[in-house]
Amino acid sequence: MKDSFISRCVHSPLPVRMWAVTLCCLLPALEAGAVARINGTGTLYAIIQNAVNAAHDGDVVRVATGSYVGQIVHGWSTNRITLMGGYDTNCTGYIGGGLTGLRSPSGPAMYVANAVLTIDGLDLAHSDGGISAADHSTVFFINCRIHDNTRQDGAGIHVDSSLVTLDHTAVYHNDAATNGGGVALINGARLEVLGTGSDIMSNTAWRGAGVYANRSFLFVRDDADVYGNNAVENGGGVYCENSSTVIVAGAYSCIGIAPAGGNKGFDGGGVYALDSLVMVTNGGSIAYNTVVDDGAGAYVTNSVLIIETDGSIGSSVPQYGNYTFGQGGGVYLADSALHMRSGGVVRNNRASMGGGVFALRSHMSITDGATIGASSTNLGNRSIRQGAGISAEMTRITLSNAVIAGNVAVMEGGGIYAVLGVVLDATNAVMRGNYSETSGGALYATASATASLAQVVVSNNHAALDGGGVHWVSSGSLVVQGASMISHNTADADGGGVCIGHGDVRFRDTIVDYNTADADLAGGGNGGGFHIAYGSRLHLLAGERTVSVSGNKATLGGGVYASGEDTLFEMVNGYEKPSPLNNNSAVSGGGIYATALAGVRVLGSVQIAGCDATSGGGCYGAEGSCLAFAGTNGYAPSFAGNRAAYRGGACYVTGDDTLLELRDVSIGAPHNGNTCGGSYDGGGGGIAAWNDATVTAINTRFEYNISTGPGGALHANDARVYIASEYAQPAAGPLPACVFMANASTNAPVWDVGRGGAVYANNMADVTLVNAAFISNLSYYGGALCAQDGADCLAVNGVMAANTAQGRGGALMNISSSTRLLHCTVADNRWQGIDATGSLAAVVLTNCIVWANTNIQIASAQSVHCSDVQGGYAGTRNFSADPVFADRAALDYQLLESSPCVDTGVFVFVLRDCLGVLRTFGDGADIGAYEYVPEPAAVLALGCVALLIRRRK
Repeated sequence: MKDSFISRCVHSPLPVRMWAVTLCCLLPALEAGAVARINGTGTLYAIIQNAVNAAHDGDVVRVATGSYVGQIVHGWSTNRITLMGGYDTNCTGYIGGGLTGLRSPSGPAMYVANAVLTIDGLDLAHSDGGISAADHSTVFFINCRIHDNTRQDGAGIHVDSSLVTLDHTAVYHNDAATNGGGVALINGARLEVLGTGSDIMSNTAWRGAGVYANRSFLFVRDDADVYGNNAVENGGGVYCENSSTVIVAGAYSCIGIAPAGGNKGFDGGGVYALDSLVMVTNGGSIAYNTVVDDGAGAYVTNSVLIIETDGSIGSSVPQYGNYTFGQGGGVYLADSALHMRSGGVVRNNRASMGGGVFALRSHMSITDGATIGASSTNLGNRSIRQGAGISAEMTRITLSNAVIAGNVAVMEGGGIYAVLGVVLDATNAVMRGNYSETSGGALYATASATASLAQVVVSNNHAALDGGGVHWVSSGSLVVQGASMISHNTADADGGGVCIGHGDVRFRDTIVDYNTADADLAGGGNGGGFHIAYGSRLHLLAGERTVSVSGNKATLGGGVYASGEDTLFEMVNGYEKPSPLNNNSAVSGGGIYATALAGVRVLGSVQIAGCDATSGGGCYGAEGSCLAFAGTNGYAPSFAGNRAAYRGGACYVTGDDTLLELRDVSIGAPHNGNTCGGSYDGGGGGIAAWNDATVTAINTRFEYNISTGPGGALHANDARVYIASEYAQPAAGPLPACVFMANASTNAPVWDVGRGGAVYANNMADVTLVNAAFISNLSYYGGALCAQDGADCLAVNGVMAANTAQGRGGALMNISSSTRLLHCTVADNRWQGIDATGSLAAVVLTNCIVWANTNIQIASAQSVHCSDVQGGYAGTRNFSADPVFADRAALDYQLLESSPCVDTGVFVFVLRDCLGVLRTFGDGADIGAYEYVPEPAAVLALGCVALLIRRRK
């Protein structure tokens, strides 16, 4: 015979003895006629407790339906029994749907201590606690209801160092003064809630209205739910602390459920976790919860939150996510870690900041197909301030095979808002379809945030102001590399792809294409691909792959807009495969627009092609900006196929101290030159320089550029231009490094608009051309060069050959300007060689060859000295003799030894010829652009002859 529970209580600690006394007082209060029977046979007990005491291991105590007042105690027993309600009065027949009600006016309706008990079909209500399980007990609830109980802690169920399982059991309308309105778990307790109909709902407490867990374990699974609970302070659904663990698992297992109702609290509407672990997995969810302050779905502090295997914070149904006017609609994370993986998702949540997640001094790891947001904006997270997807401060965010999508922020950072010490590391991630009503569609970073993105796609994001894809105003570094892509983003203002207002930003092997600034067509959006300002720096670097800026659109700077002192845009490619800056378009500066002292540096194999603008098809420089394009590692930039409707097909620069520097650059290409429209005040198929701007071009080729206005290759209007070939050692030839070839200024309906097939200098422009060749250019006036209205032009060692003027001046047309030619070769041009007209027009030639031009060689009344002019020309030491060129048909105008121009010129301080050969070789300078030098063998022979002569003397 086993000891009775009451006899054992005599030797128990005081609290247990008090339970026994209570029991003894209440047993007579059991309603008359109440019956219980063990296993449906034998004694019919009028008192349920007596049946419990008499039951052996494995017995089932059957209890008749009805409502009973008192307390059932099962404790310190090795007998594992089942207490099953819902039977008829003989406890032999089960009444379907029937419940047996227990209530206790003092103490819980049931108390289990150090025992195993299965409870089936009981209703525990209107008591000082529904049930208390303690001292390593195990309690299984099946088809039960626990409701309308009150207690200090654990009004429905109080579990102390024990295991309780709820199977198809509802815990509702319980009220705890402090913790755990539905359930309180302490001291290593474990609660498993499973099965359809297992709900902890509509309970109230100060903390943990649904469940309170302290150093305990909660498992909600298999379609079980915790919803509709209301905490005065924290943890509307669940409050866990002190190394507790909460797991929500199963496709229909939820903390908060719509439309039945979410949980509510001050912080942590669904879950409040302190020093604990929370896991949402296998389709489990935390949704439809609300709070007054932070963390509507989950408030996690000094804890770990794991969302994996299709677990979700938020809902797949519009409007059914978690909601707060505070921070962290889905999750508020403080000094904690969030791990999302295997399809975990945070979606459809709303907050003031951090619609999906708000993180402070934490670590976020989002990997393996996890998503912040959704494929459509109506299911993404939303914020009425910053960071619809994520708002983070002093937090490390790791994205790997992750998606940030469909989030909408009223203020900055549709996808991510990063501030003050945030470190973002993203690899193989996607930021898509996010929206900001201010700036930073996908990412907004400020203060000292840093980011490293590799193989990241930022696409189809939108900002109503700046930075459709990314807005970077952080002093920290941004590095984008590894075949990343910034594509199809839009901004209504600046920076369709990326807007940079601070810091040092580097892009390597990255594609930035088809982004749009000024998406609302209001006319105020600049920098389709990039907007750079306020002293920030952007470096585009080609590595194993290439970097591309293509197909972008804006009002100013279709590809790139740079503004402000110390602002720098740099694009570098030291590899053979070109980096394209192609097919961008804007009102001004189709490819690049630089203003207000900004700097642009483009080095190596960079192709600026197919860009389109009203002015500056390829690039536009203004207000003291400096644009430099140069070769590196044997590769050089090129401008080809760019178009301007008005000025500067390839480049337009304007304004005092604005500078364009070109070295080893190609402006145009065979059959793919740059083009420009415009009339008299436009033009410059290749380059247009205006209003005191300065252009320096070294070893630059201008080919196949066309303008319907003046200047097929170059139009200089009140600007300074210096164009030259420079050599480390003499070149092989026959043409110098700087060549103007097959450029045209022509407009068939208005022929005389065509002026300067290669170069047009106008309105006090100052143009210097050193060691340059002008070949096969076409215009109406000045096939190669036209100077007009006070321009001052100097050509040294120039080769002007095979050019055509349909009107006057096949090589040069001078109109009321001053032009000087030193050591130039002017040959085989059509419709005159050199012509001049207008008041104060002056052309001065010294040491020049003017030969085989059609019609006339040089117009009358020019100043010509020491020159070989076909047919002769008045002036000092002029003559007319075949210059004996090497091969005119091959455009080789070098002199042969028999040329009368060898050693017959006058010294004018020109120390090298157009190929870099030292002048003078022999007895005097050679006339024309080339200095004749015998072959090395001939030089050696001449040296030997001179030596023999000296010896004979």
